[in-house]
Amino acid sequence: MGIPLWQKLVSFLNGVAGVWGVYFYYAFNPMLPFFPIFLWPLIADSPVSVLLAAIAFAGIIKEDWFKLLAASYLVKYGFWSAFVILFNWGYYYTSLQDALFVSALFLLPHLLMVVESILLIPKKFDFKIAPAIIGWFLLNDYLDYLVPFHLSDGRTVQGMHTFIPDYGMNVVFAVALFLSIATPLIFYWKSKELANAGAGLGQFLNKLEQKILRKN
Repeated sequence: MGIPLWQKLVSFLNGVAGVWGVYFYYAFNPMLPFFPIFLWPLIADSPVSVLLAAIAFAGIIKEDWFKLLAASYLVKYGFWSAFVILFNWGYYYTSLQDALFVSALFLLPHLLMVVESILLIPKKFDFKIAPAIIGWFLLNDYLDYLVPFHLSDGRTVQGMHTFIPDYGMNVVFAVALFLSIATPLIFYWKSKELANAGAGLGQFLNKLEQKILRKN
């Protein structure tokens, strides 16, 4: 049985979002030009998340460990980004126009990342995958918050997290650590329930697709 059209569409949209996200990190929130290329996958967290999802939804890599990795990325960086925006609402929501722009272009898409993760969670997987993902996330957090970097333009920054307000950085760091550890563990302990919920959502999307195709 082939991949449903809705799944192909989700894969395509994630791919487009990933490419746009990398461009955003390069041009509009310029971080990538000042760091070595080998660190880019650890800097552009959200773009990497949706690019992994695009690969998983397209069926290019079908192994459970990859689906779990993609789902964990979606949840961690989807929740983290939404939290940062709401935690610093006074910085991002300075006017109604800014509020609508930030909500539509950043807040809502990151919350949708969390929602779509449920479609990728396998019913059962080897527990060893969870600590491997946790270790990778913690390495990313260590580099994001604790390591000073000397940039190519002469600046020195503390960590390579995206440019966000310094206010409450300890809280933001704590949330990142919590999500790094909790996300894979919750997926392991509740994998059956979450996978069943994802299967239910997938069936709904299949029926919706068939209904639309019949009308056309």
